[in-house]
Amino acid sequence: MTNIHLGIWSLEAVVSWFADDRSARLFIVAIVPTMRALVLIALAAALVSAEAIKWTGIAEDNQWYNHINWYPAQVPGQNDDVTINHGVVYCTQSTAVQSLTMGMEVGQTANLTVYKNFLVGSGGASIAQNGNFFVNTGLDQVFGQFTVGGTFNFIDGVLGGTYSITRGGFANLGNGNEKGFNGATFTSKGELTICGVLQLNQSSQIIIESNTVANCQQLIIQNGDNSAVLFDASAAKFAFSTGLLTIQAPVKLGDFTLQSGNITILDSLSFEHNLHVPKDSFVNAFGNAVVNSTAGLSGSGIVSAACKLWTFAQLNLAGALNLLGGAAVFSGASTVNIVTLKGSNIVVSAHLMASQLNLLTGTTTGSSAITAEKIWIQANGFTLGSTINVNGTATFGASSFTFGMDGNFHVMTGATAVVTAPVTLTGPAYIPGFTNNGKLQLSSSLQSQNIDVTGTGSVSVSSVFTVNTATVKQATITLASGASFSGQHANLAVGAVASATGGNVHAVIGDYSLTCKGECDDVKTGKTTPTSDFSFSA
Repeated sequence: MTNIHLGIWSLEAVVSWFADDRSARLFIVAIVPTMRALVLIALAAALVSAEAIKWTGIAEDNQWYNHINWYPAQVPGQNDDVTINHGVVYCTQSTAVQSLTMGMEVGQTANLTVYKNFLVGSGGASIAQNGNFFVNTGLDQVFGQFTVGGTFNFIDGVLGGTYSITRGGFANLGNGNEKGFNGATFTSKGELTICGVLQLNQSSQIIIESNTVANCQQLIIQNGDNSAVLFDASAAKFAFSTGLLTIQAPVKLGDFTLQSGNITILDSLSFEHNLHVPKDSFVNAFGNAVVNSTAGLSGSGIVSAACKLWTFAQLNLAGALNLLGGAAVFSGASTVNIVTLKGSNIVVSAHLMASQLNLLTGTTTGSSAITAEKIWIQANGFTLGSTINVNGTATFGASSFTFGMDGNFHVMTGATAVVTAPVTLTGPAYIPGFTNNGKLQLSSSLQSQNIDVTGTGSVSVSSVFTVNTATVKQATITLASGASFSGQHANLAVGAVASATGGNVHAVIGDYSLTCKGECDDVKTGKTTPTSDFSFSA
């Protein structure tokens, strides 16, 4: 016989369960997969003719397995249709029924708690408005087709089959326990509370289309076996607060509110609406996570991306954005207070504005620009393949700054770039990579290898400025006493090379040597000179 597993119940077991031999005894062996062990369960039950059996509770001990509590006076079996319309019932042994109906009587409340494996056959389970079904099975499973218009209380255990919480129904998954889903589809259109660990296995799906609340220290949505599971709350209004939301399975979030607390992302996550990150909250993505927040991201918290891919758009973040690994794409215009690039590869397809930009390691590419009021650079292994504009002040610490073919660092008119420690600019030959239309102040050495330094700005040198195989076009270059400006295989188009003290400027251009009092005006090399090697000192 083909053995196809349905949750913990195999097809062989289900076929045996509904065997037509009413006089035989049934022995079902099910292997239960759990995180801890394989548990072997043996269930033996007498097969009897199908009957409609109702709970009376006349024994007043609340026990399912006391036949006195039923009418007719027999414990229900797997072929029986069971009705519980009032009372409190505890089912403490592995059990199966053909169908289950609860909570149909007006003015009466029916409560059933199952503690062991519980299977509902082809008749399904209907939990009406006055019914309360509790799952507290530990490692054991509840399996069947459940329609809930009352209350479904999932304390712990494993669900298999289909579960539909209708409008007007309520599902309580709000404790901190681990709750498993094996080959289950759980759909909620009623009120829902969730917390603890939701472990999805065997391509289980949780689909939420209703108001959902998670107010707890921990909510973990977990893929237990790497199957095609899904937690889809894209059509839900979902509020999370207090603790840590950990994403370890594919998740879609719609109208999601992070009231307080933090989010850690380790799998794919899509925000279908704007994500607001409040002050003192953080959202972190790591490893192979793929995150989409193109519907917008706002707030005053901290967002950190160290993941495979995060796609951003419409950011209006008054907090901080840390790009710490993997890749990030900016597909829509965005504004962020503080952006730090350390180890990430970012694609700038739309304008990104930052109050503060910190450049450490990583790569930028893309057709659009990053514009910042303040930039701090201490780059070791940084490659610029897009445009970075500084409107205020850029401070260079010790850095090796590599330019790609489309890389351009632009000091805007009125802005200042300060070199405080040795800096090297490198890249392919004659890349127009450093544009200075403001002020460039060199209190430490700047060496440009192949990278043009152009624009209409000025350069103040109190250390060493060296260019090789590059072009320098500036309005003025001012040398402090003892400072130098030199180059090889370079072209110059400088309005004046001047002494900061008004003293002499000593110049060597190719085979020509000269001394200029105060400044050398209209300094040009290239076609009009026999060589492009030069040096200036004051």
